[in-house]
Amino acid sequence: MLHTLIEQGARPIGDGSRLDVGVVSAMLPGVRVDPSADPHERFAMPRLQLTPLSAYHFSTDLVVRVTDVNYGGHLGNDRLLALLHEARVAYLAEHGWSEMDCAGTGLIMTDAAIQYRAEAFAGDVLRIEVAPAEPARTGFRFFYRVTRQGDEALIALGETGMACFDYARRRVAPLPGAVMALCEED
Repeated sequence: MLHTLIEQGARPIGDGSRLDVGVVSAMLPGVRVDPSADPHERFAMPRLQLTPLSAYHFSTDLVVRVTDVNYGGHLGNDRLLALLHEARVAYLAEHGWSEMDCAGTGLIMTDAAIQYRAEAFAGDVLRIEVAPAEPARTGFRFFYRVTRQGDEALIALGETGMACFDYARRRVAPLPGAVMALCEED
C-alpha cells in the first residue's frame, strides 16, 4: 500500500517508511488517520471482538493433528474452522441429531467468525466448548470456546450462524421448538 500511495503522489517523510498524514487523508477520504497515533497503528484495521458466553453446556476434546498444522508451524485457520465443525457435529449427536436432521430440519451455515487468541501445535489437546444461542425465526448461532488442555490457554473464540434449511425443497425452514429450548438454556 505504501508504494501505491507514493506512486499516486504521497510524500514519504523521515526515513521513507511513513507518509505525510495530510496527503494520505486527502487521497483516501474514507480512512481516518490520527496523526498522534503510533505510526504502525495509524492504518490499523478494525479487529473482530468476540466475547465468551458465561456457560457452555457441551465440550469435546480434539487433538491437533500434524495435518492441521500450516507452514507457520501452528494450527491453521482453516483447520480450526474444521475442528469447530467436528465439535458442532458432536454436540448435535449428543442430542440425537445431525446437520441434515436437527429436530426435523436441516442446518446450513450462513456465516462464521473466529477470533484467534493463541497458537496451538501438533499434539495439543484442545477442549472445544459449544453452546447454541440467539434463536431467531429461521435459525440460531453456535458459540465456541477453544482452550488447550494443560495450561488452559484460550486458543480461540468462534461463532457460526446456522439457518434451518429444508434440503428437499431448497429453502429456509422454521426453527424447531426443541432447538429453541436449547438456545434459551442458561
